[in-house]
Amino acid sequence: MSLHAQLSPEAETRLEAQRRNSVITSIVIALLVIALVVLILLFILLLGHLPTRATIAVIEPDLARTQTALAG
Repeated sequence: MSLHAQLSPEAETRLEAQRRNSVITSIVIALLVIALVVLILLFILLLGHLPTRATIAVIEPDLARTQTALAG
């Protein structure tokens, strides 16, 4: 804007309102981004502390050898 241009009082009021809305929107978006990052970090932290399930190995007997041992 050049040095000699003057805004009308109505234009100044609208510009100030728009600036205020922009600041409020920016702050809200920043807070939401921070909350999202915190939630992601907490989720990653919780995944690291979950107990792991033990692997259970099942050994199946050889049926042919078991039947001959029982029959004999």
